[in-house]
Amino acid sequence: MKRAIKGVVALTLIVLLTFGSAGAVAFAQPDMLTAGNADLTGQSGGVLASFDLRDVDGVSYVTSVKNQRPFNTCWGFAATSAAETSILGQGLVYEGINASNFDLSEKQLAYFAHTHINDPTSSQDGEGMYSVNEGPSADIDNGGGVYLATNTYAMGVGPVLESRAEPYEYHGTGKVVAADGTSYSADDDWTLGEAYRFQQDYILKESYLLPTPVGTVANADGTTTYFYDAAATEAMKEQLLQKRAVAIGYYADASRPWDTGGEGHYMSAETWAAYTYEYAPANHGVTIVGWDDGFKKENFCIGEWTDPKTGETYTRVRPPADGAWLVKNSWGAGTNKFPYRATARSAYLRRRSTSRETCSPSTSRMTRATR
Repeated sequence: MKRAIKGVVALTLIVLLTFGSAGAVAFAQPDMLTAGNADLTGQSGGVLASFDLRDVDGVSYVTSVKNQRPFNTCWGFAATSAAETSILGQGLVYEGINASNFDLSEKQLAYFAHTHINDPTSSQDGEGMYSVNEGPSADIDNGGGVYLATNTYAMGVGPVLESRAEPYEYHGTGKVVAADGTSYSADDDWTLGEAYRFQQDYILKESYLLPTPVGTVANADGTTTYFYDAAATEAMKEQLLQKRAVAIGYYADASRPWDTGGEGHYMSAETWAAYTYEYAPANHGVTIVGWDDGFKKENFCIGEWTDPKTGETYTRVRPPADGAWLVKNSWGAGTNKFPYRATARSAYLRRRSTSRETCSPSTSRMTRATR
């Protein structure tokens, strides 16, 4: 049953492709990513030169870094993180709840976004998605995009607090730990019963698409022109200033936590700063929680790099100006090992690069519900 509404919260999202992610990013730590310039001149058009939702007048609106292992669920973690920050920023939490203990369920979102309704008593029985994957975790390990979060929330499925019931926590029924000790096991049973589907602690009110920071134009010769939209960057900054985090997709050298392996085509292993300077399909989702127009372009990699797997050599390009997004990732925290969680640290994503025209930011509004 729904309780009186306390207020309205906006959830800022960017529509992603199958595993999430957009253009360029920088990692100061694996905990978070960074993205590039707000605009080509490093100026912010009257907006602050830097902003960090982890410290707004001494208050943090960024929840702890989570670990998406063992699945391709970055999109769900990015969207859930954006929802958490936006809800905190609009003051829709109860007394005693803050960024250190506010925790929405990524599992409810990722699982029910890819499963159909299985309730013979419902007129909607059978409606929804059907997975072609096989195995005990087939329904949750399907990849996705932030648009799935908007769709799922709009259907009355979440978001819900993990503390509501243990099945909402990110582990299988048996809480079996993976052999390498880095996460819970994908071989466990991750099924959620129908009783957990239509549960909400917050209600999605509206969803707004924001313009993407970059776009593409198909040329007659078959090539693709990659261009930057400074107005889109400013629109995203305005959302952040309203204490609403932004989930975005970009192309990453490593799109999953088990893919990490040092220096890459677009990422500097020394500074954990990445810049996708050319058209590439999005493959990873993260949450933007701030920006720094003074982040030096020299932090991004340059020069030739040879892929150790393919032997192919690339000439890497630095951004034309300073600036980066401050981005939260979902690969666990450097200060604590699984299954613990820790406060996010900094990393940077080059703002001028996003990966596809379909990676469009969006803003959503929610109201609070009761159990």
